[in-house]
Amino acid sequence: MISPVDSKKIHPFSTNICIEEKQERKNGSWYNGEFIKYSGLNWFLSTVFVIGTLAGGALVALPSAMVMSGIFPGILLTIIFGILFCYASVCMGKSWCMLQKHWSEYENFCRSPFSEMAYRASGKKFEFFATFIFYVNQFGTSVVFLLLASKNVWSLLKVFYLVDIPFCAIILILGFFSLFFILLKSPADFWGAAFLAMVSTAIVSVLIIIGSKIDYHDCASQREIPELSYTNIFLAIGIISYAYGGGASLANVQHDMKKPSEFTFSSIIGFIIIILFYVPVELITYYTYGDSLRHSVLDSMQTLVIQNIVNLCIGIHCIFAFIINLNPLMLHVEELVRIPDKCGFKRVLLRIIVLVIIVLCALLVPTFGPIMHLLGGTTMMLTSLLIPIFMYTSLKARKRLIKKDSKYLEQSPTLLETLKNSSSTDTITFIVIMIIGIIAMVFITISSIKALLTTHYAPPCFVSFFNEKTIGENYLAHTNCCGHYQNISIYKYRTGYCSTPQLDFYDNNIF
Repeated sequence: MISPVDSKKIHPFSTNICIEEKQERKNGSWYNGEFIKYSGLNWFLSTVFVIGTLAGGALVALPSAMVMSGIFPGILLTIIFGILFCYASVCMGKSWCMLQKHWSEYENFCRSPFSEMAYRASGKKFEFFATFIFYVNQFGTSVVFLLLASKNVWSLLKVFYLVDIPFCAIILILGFFSLFFILLKSPADFWGAAFLAMVSTAIVSVLIIIGSKIDYHDCASQREIPELSYTNIFLAIGIISYAYGGGASLANVQHDMKKPSEFTFSSIIGFIIIILFYVPVELITYYTYGDSLRHSVLDSMQTLVIQNIVNLCIGIHCIFAFIINLNPLMLHVEELVRIPDKCGFKRVLLRIIVLVIIVLCALLVPTFGPIMHLLGGTTMMLTSLLIPIFMYTSLKARKRLIKKDSKYLEQSPTLLETLKNSSSTDTITFIVIMIIGIIAMVFITISSIKALLTTHYAPPCFVSFFNEKTIGENYLAHTNCCGHYQNISIYKYRTGYCSTPQLDFYDNNIF
């Protein structure tokens, strides 16, 4: 056999948006039992996608999760869930390799690898369920990323220019800005976006630590920690789940790899780096700010230069993460409505329609915190943890069944057949993770719904656009001051600097 040679240079942002792709019969060949594509992402770029896709958006919300759960349980949960979601990502990667080994059609370009794995794991009904949850997750996450990016740009404009540019207008501007990038075909065409997202997240992590250290002298002695409640603990788990969620979209990244089998290595390295981003930030912000933290730690940092740089970096991360996260949804929808696998009017129109719907939803509910809690505890938990582990367990059992009887090439195993033909280690791991995941998901969902019902929402943009605007004295206040009463400034003045206190932020009790 001849090892495939990479004959194409992969550019960070492909400019060939509307050049028709000529599909070859196969995109690669087998070499020493491993499928290798003629060109594609290497393990390093795939690691960049793992970090750029998952880390960053929830980094700013994790400090409030530590206040909700307590620092030691919070750090432990961060590490445990990092390991669990990493294992699920590895399982998903191995599942795709099994599909390529047993069904030759997956050696070609596939727009919906997540759905195909679900179909081969447990048939059409499970494929429908997994695909529906995938759509909801990618759509909701895209809305959150757009809102996060818009919030950071809006904060920067308030600080630098002191102008009254509506937050809702920023949403529209960023939606228009992303139009070019959403037309790119697949992850291999915009790995530069993932690289910029990763670098910006690394900068944010370092600057949050520096900014929190500067504020520590004035803020730490005045901080308080709210009493623990089961509701807050489950909300914290929802945020942590969101911080590792998004793994379903990585199926398209692995599909674009030159050596898909290397995705396991990329996942492990990526999650280790993400945990190293998260834990130091959680520690320093908890001991500096305490219960003055709200949805985003960025608003609590009082050194304006650092706050502004972090706002810029997290805004860059979120807009590129928005593009990365949205692409798999576009590809799946194209497959669903049978859009030809080439760039043309239908593809462009469909992608613009999806983008417009997401922007409209962001304008309708311009408050991202409660949405993040709910997604983290429901669709993120399903698409990034429970479904991948179920698919892997089922496909591994099906692999054994195929060796016994070739009919299982076309017949999916039942749950009983899956458990009977799985090793004791796989079965125990599967059952334990499923029980933990389902119990956590139920309680997180209940807590999130309660938080949704009690959150003070910003009015929909469709209303605020037509309201007469009255700018109060705190409109340009851009910092959540520290201390239990949220009125301590390292600059010793409050009016026009400290935002309006929200003393009941952690008063969530339902259990």
